[in-house]
Amino acid sequence: MSERSRERDLLLAWRDGDRKAGSELIRGHARLVQRFFGNKVGKPELVEELAQRTFAACVAGVERFRGDSNFRTWLFAVANNVLREHYREQQRGQSIDFGTVSVEGSSGGPSSVVASSEEQRRLLTALRRISIDSQVLLELYYWEELTAPELAEVFSIPVGTVRGRIGKAKLELRAELDTMERTRERPPTTEAELEDWARQVREQMK
Repeated sequence: MSERSRERDLLLAWRDGDRKAGSELIRGHARLVQRFFGNKVGKPELVEELAQRTFAACVAGVERFRGDSNFRTWLFAVANNVLREHYREQQRGQSIDFGTVSVEGSSGGPSSVVASSEEQRRLLTALRRISIDSQVLLELYYWEELTAPELAEVFSIPVGTVRGRIGKAKLELRAELDTMERTRERPPTTEAELEDWARQVREQMK
């Protein structure tokens, strides 16, 4: 049995009341989901709440998981929808443009991701100042190492569009970092530095 089929079987069993199957799925993916929310909603208790909502949504929507994509990718797609629902609730039903508004601008609270250096703290802060869509995209790209086809599945857009958005999001992040560094009279961040800081954060979050 493939890993995809096994995870779908566990989801179906959980939906039908098999708590052991649910516990196995959560054990295998809880850290992944908590990491997704960590730099976007702040408070540890809220991270846990949204993680639980994500797994509940997975069970409720299990029929939509056909197994032609990997469970991890589908899980991130569900988590992204839960995140967007959370911010809509914060806005009390008002429309919100995730392509322009940032976590910091939406009162997302402080990050719960621990940074061990000033560079890492700047990166985490800059990610929270760019648009939510760009932040989600880059964190999945840098920290979870999702490929362009996998990101296309998460956002339900063509692969070519994803590649364009990655480039645009990187420019958005670099611009925010450069703004922060000018106030400290530091040279602009290079692409190599950005990749290195992202790698360091990824290693710490494992």
